[in-house]
Amino acid sequence: RGLAAIRPGDRIDSRFLFEFIACNKELFKGKQGATFESISATDLREKKLPLPPKEVQIAAAKDCVAVDADRNASEARMVSAENDLVNAIAAIYSSSAPRVEIDKIATNVHYGLNEAMNEGGVGYKIFRMNEIIRGRMVDNGSMKCADISAEEFSKYKLNKGDLLFIRSNGSLEHIGKVGLFDLDGDYCYASYLVRIAPDSSKVLPRYLGCVMNSKVFRKGMVSLAVKSGGTNNINATKMKNIKVPVPSLAEQKKFVTKIEALEKQIADAQAVIDGAAARKQAILQKYL
Repeated sequence: RGLAAIRPGDRIDSRFLFEFIACNKELFKGKQGATFESISATDLREKKLPLPPKEVQIAAAKDCVAVDADRNASEARMVSAENDLVNAIAAIYSSSAPRVEIDKIATNVHYGLNEAMNEGGVGYKIFRMNEIIRGRMVDNGSMKCADISAEEFSKYKLNKGDLLFIRSNGSLEHIGKVGLFDLDGDYCYASYLVRIAPDSSKVLPRYLGCVMNSKVFRKGMVSLAVKSGGTNNINATKMKNIKVPVPSLAEQKKFVTKIEALEKQIADAQAVIDGAAARKQAILQKYL
């Protein structure tokens, strides 16, 4: 149930038909029923599509297959790079590097601002947990603001190299995530985040962010979470007392260089994957 078979005739290449339907889903959109959307066999039969010569169809289909090959190769590269990331973290944790409490490699650990937010751009931009993306704080262009005095803002102003830690969230999936702040401009942060200001003479902010976002560290974070009223909470004092491996700054730099190279591989692969649909659209437009 819920499926319809289309048997192409001699005038149309089956792969071309598949790609055309996949790239023009709106054209084949059905009618909304009481519980789900559907298209009748009659409506499906009456759909019209461009029909170039068979050799043109085959050429278009071949180019679309090449896009799939690129996407599949990119997915494989991404999996490999993600595995290498996990292994790099594991190597750090299995190394002889000394374990040091976070409190001893930070100059400041501070809860965020508990203040009403607005969407009108009044005051200072304020980071929330949804703006932690892939280990970094990201200004997505639609940030909320906190209308506070300059004196109050100075207590919560973020500096490059600060890390923001999610201390409170309804989902354990997000609890304990960390984002590195490395943007220009004036930003502060909300109360369900905790700022960690790494001591740069002991630890690189990028290194500490990677370690704290690792599965090993976050597993420990989840075990410390206490649920209350449907929300998971981690006490900042408990977080400060967790020990992390802290190799020499030279070793940390090597680690960060390796991690950033792997992250670039992942980002490049993701760009190919995300762009596959648009590439196919462009191919069909070229041939049609």
